[in-house]
Amino acid sequence: MSTNGIEHKIETAVVDCGLVLHGIIHTKSGITIYIKRKNDAVSIKDCEAVISQLGYMTDIEDLHIEVESSGYAPLLKPEHYEERISQHLKIQTKDKTLKAKLLSVENQGITVLHNSESIEIKWDQINRSTPHYLE
Repeated sequence: MSTNGIEHKIETAVVDCGLVLHGIIHTKSGITIYIKRKNDAVSIKDCEAVISQLGYMTDIEDLHIEVESSGYAPLLKPEHYEERISQHLKIQTKDKTLKAKLLSVENQGITVLHNSESIEIKWDQINRSTPHYLE
């Protein structure tokens, strides 16, 4: 099955379960699906429901699929960053890894506060960003 074909089926399964698709990551071992609810936390039953729904829609026996809450999910689109303004992120760029507070999201990239310094990071410099929960 093509990548677009499985992604469409995943999105349909997530929506059919009354959830929102945060994103899909293709890994060496399979696929990780990140889901969220509009106004509530994602439960284990929600994750199981997505897997079950996918099972009805396609043959997933040969696929390694993980379904997770979007709480720790990578930020994949500008709108994911917009949802995290004023929160702390772990940002991996081509040069370094920063733990910083997200200040703003612009067309060209993001602005963060790192060690009391405002830093602009362009989209093409970001390799990966995830929420960073302070201990």
